[in-house]
Amino acid sequence: MDQIRLHTMAVPDYMKTAVKILFQGNDEVVEAHLPDQLENIRVIADDCLALAESTEMQFSEVINIIQELLEACVNAEHFYGEELEEIKKKIEENNIRKKSSEEAAKHSEKAVKIMEQELKEANDTYKNAMDSLPSGWNMVAMDLVGAVTESFTSVITGLTAIVVQMCNGSKKVAETVKDVKVMTSSADGLDEMNIYSKSTEILTWTGHIQQYVQENYIDWKSLYDQKNKSTKTDFVKEQFQRISCSLEKFPDCKPKKKVQKLCKEAIKICKDLAKYAPDGKYEKEKTKELTEKISELIESARSFDCKSKDITKTPSLIPKPPMMFKEESKSERKSASGRATENARFRIEQSRAQLKNIRETYDKSVENMEQ
Repeated sequence: MDQIRLHTMAVPDYMKTAVKILFQGNDEVVEAHLPDQLENIRVIADDCLALAESTEMQFSEVINIIQELLEACVNAEHFYGEELEEIKKKIEENNIRKKSSEEAAKHSEKAVKIMEQELKEANDTYKNAMDSLPSGWNMVAMDLVGAVTESFTSVITGLTAIVVQMCNGSKKVAETVKDVKVMTSSADGLDEMNIYSKSTEILTWTGHIQQYVQENYIDWKSLYDQKNKSTKTDFVKEQFQRISCSLEKFPDCKPKKKVQKLCKEAIKICKDLAKYAPDGKYEKEKTKELTEKISELIESARSFDCKSKDITKTPSLIPKPPMMFKEESKSERKSASGRATENARFRIEQSRAQLKNIRETYDKSVENMEQ
C-alpha cells in the first residue's frame, strides 16, 4: 500500500508537465514530449495495478484464514456450549438430589419421632380410656384396642411409604423436584399421613353410634345404661373430643379440616343422644332428622376411611387383635352381629375398590414399559 502511495505521488507532476506541453501550441514539441509524460503515467498505473492485485491476493488469504477461524470458533462454541449446558444440568440435578436427600433425612428423623409419639399416645389413650370405661363394656374395650392398634399401624405403614417415596425420588430429577415441592407445603406428607391415620378410630366410633339406629328408629333403651346412669355414647363423645384435640398440633390442611368437621358433627350427635336418652322421648320428626345426620356421618366417615387407606397404603382387611371374635360372640347386644356384618361388607367393598385401583396402576405401568 505504501508503494502505491509513493507511485501515485508522482502522477500530479507528470500531469502538470503534460498540460504545459499542450498549452504551448507547438505541434513538434507536443509530439516530442507529450508521449513520454503519458508513458510515465501509464507505467505508474500499471505498477499500481500490479501492486493492488498483489495486495488483494494477500488480503484474500487473510480473509479466508479469518473465515476458517470464525467457523472453527462457531463449531467450538456449539460443541462446548452443549457440554456446558449438560454440566449445568448435572450441577442442578446434584443440587436437587442433595436437597432431596437432606429433606428425606429430616423427614425420616421426623417420622421416627412421630412413631414414638404415636406409640406413647396410643398407650396413654388406651390406659385413660380403659380407666374411664364402665364395667361390663367388654365389646367397647375390644373395639378400642382394635381402633388404637389399627390407627398406629396406619401411621407406621403410611410414614414408611412416604419416606421410601422421598428417598426413591432422588433417582429421577422430575420426581425429586416434585418431592421437594411437596415438602415445602404448610402441612407436609408426614403430618397429613398422621391425620389420615385417625380414620380408623373415627369409623369405629361412628359405628358405635350407628348400632343404636335401625332405619328411622333409635333404640333408646339400649342406648341408656341404667346401671351406671349414663348414655353409652358419652364414651364415644370423649373419644371424638380427644381426636379433635390431637389435631391442634398439626398445620391447617384439608385432611385436618375434614377430621375436625367429622368430630364436630359426631360430638353434636352424641350430645343430642345424651340429652334425650334418659327419658327415651323424642319427637318423630326430630328422630328422623337425627337418624339422617347419623347416616350422613357414617357415609362421611367411610369416605374418609377409603381416602385414608389409599393415602397410607393400608389394606382394608386387617387382622383383629386376639380374642376379638370371641368377645364379639359373647356380646350382650343383639345388634353387634348386624354391625359386624355391615362393617365386614364395607371392608370387602373397600378391598375390592383397592384391588381395582391396583390393577389399573399395574396396567398403566405395563403400557408405559411397552412404550
